[in-house]
Amino acid sequence: MAGSKAAARGAMGVTIALLIALVFTGMARAEPFPLSPGMPVQAPMDHAALLEDPAGDIDPATVLKGMLDGEFQPLDGKSTSVGITRSAWWVRFEAVNPGRDPVEWVINFPFPLTDYVDLYHQRGDGPVDHVAMGDRLPYDSRPLPGEGFAAPLTTGPGETSTIYVRLHHEYGDGIDVYFQVSSPKAYSTKQHAIWMVLGLFAGGAMLLFLYNVVIFAVVRERVYFWYLAYFAATQLAFAAASGFGNRFLWPDRPGLGEFAAPLFSALAFMLVVQFSRTFLETQRLTPRFDRVLRVVMAYFALPPILFLAGEGALAAQTVMTGGLALTMLPVYGAILWWRGETSARIFTLAWAVWFVSVALLIGRFVGLAPTNDLTLRIAWMGLLGEAVLFALALADRIRLLQRQKVAAEQQARLALERSEAELKSQVAARTRELQDTNDALSDLNRQKDRFFSIIAHDLMGPFSVLIGMSDLLKRRISTLPRETIAEYGGDISTAAQNLHKLLENLLSWARLQQGAMSYDPQPYSLNSSVADVTELFAPVARQKGIDLTAETPPELSLHADRKMIETALRNLVSNALKFSRSGDRVRITVAQSDTETRIAVTDTGIGMNAKTMAALFSLDQKLSVAGTEGETGTGLGLRLSHELVERHGGRIEVESEPGAGSTFTIVLPS
Repeated sequence: MAGSKAAARGAMGVTIALLIALVFTGMARAEPFPLSPGMPVQAPMDHAALLEDPAGDIDPATVLKGMLDGEFQPLDGKSTSVGITRSAWWVRFEAVNPGRDPVEWVINFPFPLTDYVDLYHQRGDGPVDHVAMGDRLPYDSRPLPGEGFAAPLTTGPGETSTIYVRLHHEYGDGIDVYFQVSSPKAYSTKQHAIWMVLGLFAGGAMLLFLYNVVIFAVVRERVYFWYLAYFAATQLAFAAASGFGNRFLWPDRPGLGEFAAPLFSALAFMLVVQFSRTFLETQRLTPRFDRVLRVVMAYFALPPILFLAGEGALAAQTVMTGGLALTMLPVYGAILWWRGETSARIFTLAWAVWFVSVALLIGRFVGLAPTNDLTLRIAWMGLLGEAVLFALALADRIRLLQRQKVAAEQQARLALERSEAELKSQVAARTRELQDTNDALSDLNRQKDRFFSIIAHDLMGPFSVLIGMSDLLKRRISTLPRETIAEYGGDISTAAQNLHKLLENLLSWARLQQGAMSYDPQPYSLNSSVADVTELFAPVARQKGIDLTAETPPELSLHADRKMIETALRNLVSNALKFSRSGDRVRITVAQSDTETRIAVTDTGIGMNAKTMAALFSLDQKLSVAGTEGETGTGLGLRLSHELVERHGGRIEVESEPGAGSTFTIVLPS
């Protein structure tokens, strides 16, 4: 009797143990994900489970036989980021094809910096397919091109595909087991969009970099050098972190992307601290804080050294910890801004952007923020945004220097006036000595003198407004009413815009005369070009109450240098608006035949007489007529437009009557 009870208790214990095992196995094994042809990109993390291999020595055969399935933990609702680790991690995912036809699909692990990504695919009782991926392998060995690691799979009708993926870093680093599944077409479409966005980021960054190289070549300020060095390191860090480098810069150098990420990230942080020291002049203003920043710079030499020593996880942690320490810079910038240092305002905003992006990055690593397309890329997006804002901060600094330069020029002008009498006598004597040798160049010099006279005359107007109004505001801003301040501000803005337009035309004119303006005719859509110009001047037309319209036949194509023709067209439209009144109309029309293309700008404005028309395209006469609302100009825009059109073998025709408007027509050979 006792033996029977013991046997019964033993059987019950076995039964309970089996039930517990079944319950836990059921908890670990998520429902298979249903596949379908043409399915969009999605992240079925609630159908996946995760297993940690701390020593990284679990035999794949053990996993593939299902012997460890009960130890996998469901990912449903959990963070996919496992942080910075040396462990290997296994992902288990089941997908079922409920249809009657085979389904081709793609599984993609978009995180681009993982040393080894080994995918095992088992369909029913068939053999296991193994796909080896990871940035330790050449890019060309990947089954599918992409920013991360993707593999094409096929599941037969009624079949269940069991996927095991092992992710591991040789030296330790951040691992995110986030993955996506989709049809091949949906995957290709999304990757195309991603690479377009990355290309736009890279292209825009390159243009910004070259723009600041030109500025550095002109101003020769040390702060620009440190900005350019920091920006270059940022671009390399972006290339490493986004997968851009693996695909385009070092596709045949496995593992370089993983080393490049901590190297260039640490270098970018080091250089941005140096840039900040120079920009904020901490060595002069706050020597103690400057010494702290020097220590921070030295600290960022540690991550590359740690990585080379085989401590990848510690290197990544060092970079992130140092990044958090840089929070002191936006705080310091905000303090300077509060104290009245206006140059620190954009600097502080740039660091605020950086702080938000780093906070989201760390939040994803520790599981406070979800993994998605934004958080996977937020770090390099923040770095690029910060770099753009720093460029704006430098531009603001240049404007300050320009104002200081104007003040210095005023002082120099006073000194010149004091010695005017002596200089006049010296110039007269020297002029007589050189008169005999200047006869051959007299005509050229007269044209040059007239040209500079035009430019100098029209430069003085905006500068006088800028200097006078800004000086008046400086002296009386505390007593002036808001309406008057707004009016003066509008006058200053208008003067600055006129000055910018003049300098832009002057630069184009100089480049054209020197042969430095490239002529590159290509076929392009004339409709979109006219639409761009119309959209550009729409605010000006609305402000003056002028009806600006464009009438173009559909799908017009023109073989020309788009930049040159658009420059000419912009000048013609600008002049039409300038000499039109409220209620007038400006119309752009295009006509095209087998032999020529005619782009006409017609206005119903004040028009001009025959004498004015005869002097439009000549430097021999001063031609600067105020617009209907007092707008100023040099007439240089028309001359520039004339030469740009002539470069194409074309011409500009003019028709006008006083009080009846004007028509300027660009005629280009087809």
